[in-house]
Amino acid sequence: MAVMVLGRAFRLAAAGLAVALASGGSTSALVKPAPVLTEATATRITLQEKAGFLYEHPSDPVRLTAYRVEDDPSHDDKTLRPRSYARWDSTFTKVAEGDQVATVSPDSDRLAVIDEMPFRRNAAPVVRVTDRITGETHSVPVGLAAWQGLSDPRWSPDGRRLLFTTRDHARGTESPVTVGFVIVDVATRRASIVRTFTPDEDEDPDGSYRWSPDGTSVATIWHHDLKFRDLSGRPIRVIPGVAQEAGLLEFSPTGQSFITSCDIGDMTPQPCVRLLSTGERLAIAHLNRDPGDRYVAVVGWYDNDRLVAERREGRTYTVFVQDLSGKDVKVLARISLGSPEHQVRVHYSRR
Repeated sequence: MAVMVLGRAFRLAAAGLAVALASGGSTSALVKPAPVLTEATATRITLQEKAGFLYEHPSDPVRLTAYRVEDDPSHDDKTLRPRSYARWDSTFTKVAEGDQVATVSPDSDRLAVIDEMPFRRNAAPVVRVTDRITGETHSVPVGLAAWQGLSDPRWSPDGRRLLFTTRDHARGTESPVTVGFVIVDVATRRASIVRTFTPDEDEDPDGSYRWSPDGTSVATIWHHDLKFRDLSGRPIRVIPGVAQEAGLLEFSPTGQSFITSCDIGDMTPQPCVRLLSTGERLAIAHLNRDPGDRYVAVVGWYDNDRLVAERREGRTYTVFVQDLSGKDVKVLARISLGSPEHQVRVHYSRR
C-alpha cells in the first residue's frame, strides 16, 4: 500500500468515515471483519527524533515501513528540510532528505530512493536501489525530458519491479502534469519509459499510476474513468465514470474492490468503494462539512473490510484503522508536528 498520499487529501467527517451503503448496491464484499486488538495491547515503538509512536501487534496485516516528515516543504530553512526514514526490523533510520523519497520492498530486503525533482539541481532522474542484506547499492538512470521527474514509487506485488508516475513540471512545481509511467526491473537494472500523455493536450491529468492487483498491468484515474494499460502503455480496459477526481485510487488486498472519489450530487467529491469486476458502488464515505483545523484522509486498505486513514488535528498527526460503518477501530501511529502546516507522508506495507 502506498504511503504516501500524493493526490488530494479528502477531508472527511471529524468523527471519521461515515460510510453508507449505496442504494441498490451489493453487500457481498462487505462482510463483518474480525476484531482488532486495541492500542492498549499493542507494542509501542518510538520513532526517530522522538517524533511519536507506533502501536503495533503481530496480527496487524500492515505495518509502517517508511515515512517522510516535511517540516519545511518549501526548503527555505535547511535545518528543517524534508527527510525520509526507512524501517529495518523495529528501527527507523534516516535514508534521504530534501526532494528524495524512499520506499521499502514487500519483503523489506531492498530500499529504493528517488529524487522527485532532480531538475532543481540540473541533474537527471536516477533510481537508487540498495540490497539491505548485502549493503550493495546500484543506480538505474532514467532518461526523462527536461523538467520531468519521478513520483509515487510502487513495488510490484512480487517485489521484482518498481513503478513510478512521470510528472512534467514545466508549468511549475505546484501544478505538475502526469505524462506517463516508468517501470524499473531491479534484477536487470533497466528502466522502461512509457509516455501516455503530452502536456499540450486539452486536459491535464493528475492521477498516479498503480499496479493492477495481479501486477500484470497498471491503472490510473483518467478523466473520471479507471483506465488499465498493459506495461507498454496500451489501453486494455476502462471502467467509466467511477471517479470524480484523480487523487485517490487503492485496490483492496484481494483485488476485488477499489476505493476512489465519486460524485453523488454533492459539491465535494466523496471517497467510495466499488467492485472491480463491474464498477458497481458498494459504499460511500461522506465528507466533513464542519470547518476547523481537523481532517481525515484515506491512506489505503487495512484489510478487505477496513481502511487505514490519517487525521491531522492541530499539531497531532494520527494514523488509524476505521471500519466501513464509520467507527474508529484502533490507532496505528501518533506523530507530533512542529506546526499545523507541517506534513507527514506514510508508507504502509502488507505483511
